[in-house]
Amino acid sequence: MGSTARRQTRKNPWIDESGPHTPGIRGVHAKTDQPCRSGVTSGALLQCGTSDMVRAIGLGAMRFGEKTVLEQLDIMNDIDTTYEPYSQDPGYIAANASLISSVDLTDVARVADLACGTGLLSGLLFGRKDSLTIGGIDLDPVQIGIAQRTFPGPVVGDLATLRAEGKAGRGAAWFKAGSAMELPFHDAEVDLVVIGNAIHLMPDRTAFLNEVARVLRPGGQFVFNSVFYVGTFVPGTEPLFTEWMKQAVLVLAEINADRAARGEGPVPRVRGRGDRAFRKDWLSGAGWGEALQAAGFSVALTADRPVPISAEGLALVGAYGGLAEVLMSGYPVDIASECLMQAAPRAFDLQGMTEVPRNWLEMKAIRT
Repeated sequence: MGSTARRQTRKNPWIDESGPHTPGIRGVHAKTDQPCRSGVTSGALLQCGTSDMVRAIGLGAMRFGEKTVLEQLDIMNDIDTTYEPYSQDPGYIAANASLISSVDLTDVARVADLACGTGLLSGLLFGRKDSLTIGGIDLDPVQIGIAQRTFPGPVVGDLATLRAEGKAGRGAAWFKAGSAMELPFHDAEVDLVVIGNAIHLMPDRTAFLNEVARVLRPGGQFVFNSVFYVGTFVPGTEPLFTEWMKQAVLVLAEINADRAARGEGPVPRVRGRGDRAFRKDWLSGAGWGEALQAAGFSVALTADRPVPISAEGLALVGAYGGLAEVLMSGYPVDIASECLMQAAPRAFDLQGMTEVPRNWLEMKAIRT
């Protein structure tokens, strides 16, 4: 996921835990309609959609403890906006480990890991069966570099070498920056295709599923999970995610107020950016089943797996540049990531929660 993030060391400099509700923030309480310094009530913000809340930025600000946000902008360079921190979150690993543990590897030798990111699924598969040859594909060369560095087995430099290692009965991986819409594998070359929490990113579902069907041998398995589907939100948890976006807006409003005090304009925004992954054209499990059948698969498993996400986990999600550039579309990625990261613990605190469940869709299909 994502292509503009950069890897740095994470810190959490703005949290002032002096208060029981919104730490370090003066003049606002999200559970009331008391005006903040922007003149916008928190209740009004809650009634806005996400895009409307983002548009409200620039109207004013609160302060965080004794420091303004711009006084901390030099610490922006310490925020890791790659997918790597979230890929190491225990909840995220557990969700993907449960998916991989359910895969039957008895007749599997050749694997394609699509939108492989940092290579988590590849590593989990290799840990179960170290004779596998795994080809990992991801659009983002930064994530590919992380996968190459962290994979627990041999990594080869090209697909021809990977094929040779497989013929010799030796396990290895090959990671390549490229599109999952145009795979480099031969027809029916692959025994197993996996894609972890990224199928919603594919720009053309039908074309993608047809491409997966092309490279899979008859009887081969296609296994994926996703939190971007109809059914992901457990009833009663929506207010937490609304509060998260509201708090991110307030952090960004503080940045703009400090900029105005310095005679500068607001944080520049380039409009018209967005990503299909987060539009509300998600499918249900049944909808994915229909799409799979149309592409030549039989559905073997459809399951909802509840996975808890903590304040820290949500902060790591928010810090990821690939998501930040969508949720706060058009704003500089570092600033958007920081706003979402800092908003997460405040949202949990204001909602009186320590974690919330979110459903992951798990599906397994067989190439007919």
